[in-house]
Amino acid sequence: MAHWLCALPILLMVAWLCIRQIDLYPPSVDEFYSLLNVGFATESAYSPGQVLESLQTNSANHGPLYFILLNMWGRLAGEDIALARVLTIFCGLLSLAVVFRLARYTIAPLAGLMALVIAASSTFFNFYITYARMYTLLALLAGITMWLYLRLVQGRARGTRADYLALAAATYALANTHVFSAVFFLALGAYHLLHVRKDRRWLHVSLAVGAGLLLFAPWLTVLLGAGMERSFFYLGDYRPALLDNLVAWLAVTFNGSWLLLLMAVAGWLLCWRARLPALRSISLIGLYFVLALGLVAELTGILAPNKMRYALAGWIPIALCLAAAQYGLMQWRSWLGLLSLLWLVAGISFQQNTDWDSYFSGRELSFAEPPWQVLSRWAQAEDKQPTIYWYGSDAGHLNWNNFWQYPQSDYYFSDHGIELETFVQPDRFERHARHLALSEAWHWLVLDESQVDATAAAQLDDLMTALNYRACESSPFGLSGRLVKYSWVALACQDLPATVHDNALVDYEFYGAALSQDATQLLVVDRWLARDTALPAQTNLSLQLLDAEWQRLASLDLPLATRPGLRQSALDIRGVAAGDYRLMAAIYDSQTMLRSEWQAADESTAMRQLASIIIPEK
Repeated sequence: MAHWLCALPILLMVAWLCIRQIDLYPPSVDEFYSLLNVGFATESAYSPGQVLESLQTNSANHGPLYFILLNMWGRLAGEDIALARVLTIFCGLLSLAVVFRLARYTIAPLAGLMALVIAASSTFFNFYITYARMYTLLALLAGITMWLYLRLVQGRARGTRADYLALAAATYALANTHVFSAVFFLALGAYHLLHVRKDRRWLHVSLAVGAGLLLFAPWLTVLLGAGMERSFFYLGDYRPALLDNLVAWLAVTFNGSWLLLLMAVAGWLLCWRARLPALRSISLIGLYFVLALGLVAELTGILAPNKMRYALAGWIPIALCLAAAQYGLMQWRSWLGLLSLLWLVAGISFQQNTDWDSYFSGRELSFAEPPWQVLSRWAQAEDKQPTIYWYGSDAGHLNWNNFWQYPQSDYYFSDHGIELETFVQPDRFERHARHLALSEAWHWLVLDESQVDATAAAQLDDLMTALNYRACESSPFGLSGRLVKYSWVALACQDLPATVHDNALVDYEFYGAALSQDATQLLVVDRWLARDTALPAQTNLSLQLLDAEWQRLASLDLPLATRPGLRQSALDIRGVAAGDYRLMAAIYDSQTMLRSEWQAADESTAMRQLASIIIPEK
């Protein structure tokens, strides 16, 4: 029980660190494929049958189990990439719990804690624990299958019918998760064939695993047909060397530390010398997995240094081997058990100092770009959707045209009426922003700070100021971005009207007025709603700047019939001297010149004061 009490804080810490990451980076290409395959990005939700049809058409090289679970999870929790990542985090945490339990069962109670520390410190696994794909489910089901198998072949009591049914079900589920589960089955099969006593129990286990694989046969035909064709289409002519694969596997397994590798070898030697019985089965299964992995890599060429995620099928057996080695060191000298903490130190160093492009394919871009799914979510929540500028990156990942011919830019922005433009050159950005300066009240500028230095960011801010925008909010965004929200200077960063005025013809909302950056214009932001849909076309709004003697010094007449929604207007005040003025409004018929009365509780007037204006000395 004491070991469980120590394990729980570790699991909670991993959960906390993972949950913080679910919206830190955008969906990778593969993650978006997950959303498309399960119907998250379609007009109507998919049924499980439609998920299978989608996989056969678009991703026949994958097993269906993860996608069906994701489809069901989406129906329950919601169809969002952040929630999809929660499902993989849940599977990852269960994987850690299985590692802990398996090490306790096969080695020793204290070895369970060692295994948990080693597994939780795996930088490579931690990258995929928040990745909306099937890899944590693959590791989890491999661990469960191994647990059920070892209990049946090593347990003292004879297995029950439920035990064999559970093994068959776990085998079927694992086979339906990923094609590289075959490597795990090869390793388990080699151990079962060569090192387990051939008795009735051996036969029953063989039949249970065989039954699970036989149930998988219908989807196996899909994998061997369209699935293999697609896999080799991606592969092309590239065939990595076996040594390159081995070095990459050792790096991601041992957190890039040769010291940890030497510790593991020393621990294994001590275990063999002490003849610890637990080490035999664990080490042999781990050894056979490595051999099978190398064999499959050489025969197919599918495995490569940037595709080591496929090796997560054997992550739990390997973690058990490492825990056994660490336990062997502790058996020799008790204080050597503390060296388990070196895995944590090495993991942090590996994460911070490694060029991860060598180990990823299809995901490396997602770490380098701000989380556009969050941007889309925030923009949809706004009453007036902003125009979004993405500066510093061409966001090719966002515009990737996949097999569905449906890029993420459409899913997150265009389909919701949100305009998003990407820029890497300041002159193009300036032309676009200037074009929209009078028609768009809110602009969100997303800066990729890994590509944009402080000087360039200041220049962009000066440009927005010159276009009469005001920075309302600036905050870190994602891992390397900054989000700056701009509004028209006259709005003063408010999205509610300053005053509302009733007229016989319209309800008039006044939001604010302010001088332009060069003090040559008075900028006015307003909006109106006609009380009658048959508003005469000749109805005008007159904005007038009056002095203390009610002399009109500047004015602007606007036809109300052509003024949709929130709008910014500009009065020319270049000839107006410094002083205090009134901004007034009148609504009139441009043909008869008759004014429509403004309504108030105590009076009706032909003109209504909107604001007091102070023009400073120039």
